[in-house]
Amino acid sequence: MELITSLHALSGVIVGITGLLQILLKKGGKFHRTIGLLYCWAWLVVIITGTAIGSIFISLLGILGLYMVITGYRFGHFKTSETKAIDKAIIYGGVVIAALLLLSGPILYFIGRSQTLAIICFYFGAIFFITTFQDLQVFVSKSRKKRTTGYKTEWYFEHFGRMYISYIAAITAFSAIQNIFGIALVNWISPTVIGTALIVFTNQKYYQKFKIPKRKS
Repeated sequence: MELITSLHALSGVIVGITGLLQILLKKGGKFHRTIGLLYCWAWLVVIITGTAIGSIFISLLGILGLYMVITGYRFGHFKTSETKAIDKAIIYGGVVIAALLLLSGPILYFIGRSQTLAIICFYFGAIFFITTFQDLQVFVSKSRKKRTTGYKTEWYFEHFGRMYISYIAAITAFSAIQNIFGIALVNWISPTVIGTALIVFTNQKYYQKFKIPKRKS
């Protein structure tokens, strides 16, 4: 167990460093792809080792980050929003896990378990479910327009947006476990608030760079 704990900590550090490098350094090129691949594998190790030493609840939250890593990597690797059979399987799996996490919130609340835990389950379950359900509509059933630009740069926004969200999930886990802010809900929610603002800012930056007009409602 000590070895698993050490491996979990090491992989977490790798996720933290490589994720930050992905954000700060120039996008594209061999180095970016290598760092990105290392980030993905480290995330997988974090989930596996975390499941071994943690709770099912933590593992379900971790799968949100892993889902974003896998789908974000596939967008970046193939540079397309067209889905293959494996992508559809990943999306279906994400919807099921997100629904379980979402429903666990009210269940935990009504059976008298920790209200904080119930709120956290519902909060992250809702984020995860909305994302996966939209993926189901956009990339599987084709019943909804593409989420971001609708242009050939769609893959780019999906790629970095999902990688950002996976990094937010990693920072959230670190904040919660280390009790950075001293208040459980703040530890869990503040990285999402800060990270979402960063995603919005980055979106606007690249909208201007690619000269993409605002989408009509």
